[in-house]
Amino acid sequence: MKSYQDIFQSSKKTTTKRLILRILQKSDINYDYVEALNNESIVGMTEARHTKWTKKKIEDYINLNNNSPSMLLIGVFLKENNIHLGNIRLSNISRIHKRTEISMLFYRKDYWNKGIATEALEQVINLTFSEIRLRRICADYFENNYASKRIFEKLGFIVEGIYKEHFYKNGNFINSVRVALMQ
Repeated sequence: MKSYQDIFQSSKKTTTKRLILRILQKSDINYDYVEALNNESIVGMTEARHTKWTKKKIEDYINLNNNSPSMLLIGVFLKENNIHLGNIRLSNISRIHKRTEISMLFYRKDYWNKGIATEALEQVINLTFSEIRLRRICADYFENNYASKRIFEKLGFIVEGIYKEHFYKNGNFINSVRVALMQ
């Protein structure tokens, strides 16, 4: 049986029209990435906002994901110049229950609103269903994260519920929207 990492390291299926998707490596860490992970305007609607990120902490996070049987951290790179645009993470992968959770972080603002996240997520979703052979992909997002809402809607995710006052940010509780896509 192929490992999750093998699927994203060796398959031509891990490219799209504009992107390369592969396991994120410690060598992919650069100054821009470290700065972005500490920028509220980029990570403010993610749980990454709770950490003061250093190169060492990012290396540890990559190692944690790369060495786990239930997580996969996929780097998204622009094909034309190999620029790292962000990541997609599969977590709580369960072959028994045939499900996973998906999350994303795209940190290069110059590439926002160009369909990059949708294109990358669509390919990861396709591989999750066809190669990893899962049947359910779930995600959560801040209720006021309209960009995530649009992406998940475009990809066919269905709202399954609202976690009331699930996140606490800047003195306020914010609802979390739970979405899922079934094969």
